[in-house]
Amino acid sequence: TEPTNFHDWGTDARARLVQNPLGLVHTGFIGSLADIWNDLLQVLAGTDKADAATGRPAKPLWLAGHSLGGAVAELAADRLTAEKLGDVRFLYTYGKPAAGDGGYSAQLAARLQDKLYRIVNNDDLVPRLPPAELGYSHAGRLCYLDSRGKLSFNPDQAFLTKAGLLGMIDNLGKLVPVAVRDHFLAGYLDALKALCGQP
Repeated sequence: TEPTNFHDWGTDARARLVQNPLGLVHTGFIGSLADIWNDLLQVLAGTDKADAATGRPAKPLWLAGHSLGGAVAELAADRLTAEKLGDVRFLYTYGKPAAGDGGYSAQLAARLQDKLYRIVNNDDLVPRLPPAELGYSHAGRLCYLDSRGKLSFNPDQAFLTKAGLLGMIDNLGKLVPVAVRDHFLAGYLDALKALCGQP
């Protein structure tokens, strides 16, 4: 979901939970996955030979996505794993909105176990959407980058509340709200490069 792309926001806004073989999921995100599913399977078939013993692709898969792409990558990883169509080793999402309810998230966590990494840059608004009050929930290991670029794994609610207050203070006098600025992919890349010691 790029802040300036109205089509992405329209997909995000279709936030009704619908029943799917994967569980209760966001109707817009599962629709986006359906739009690319056959193309994804063709790419996998064209780049991989199936293992004769298991029938699964022999090559491991790493999936990643930012924002709406992260939600679609999550749903794709879950479906590929559930249908034994791919050997998903890791899923990395950046600024991803929640893709389903608590039941879906628990099932996803059980299916992919320790392979899920959900990166959130400081005060990014999108990972707080759709709200938990609508039944939405996240799965995976939260990797939180604070305003100073420090990385914390699975911080507790008190830590996140304090970070949110610091974000509000940081927002004072800014033309572009921090919650929007922190969502841009460039902000994620800059924070991760700094974390790795790259200019």
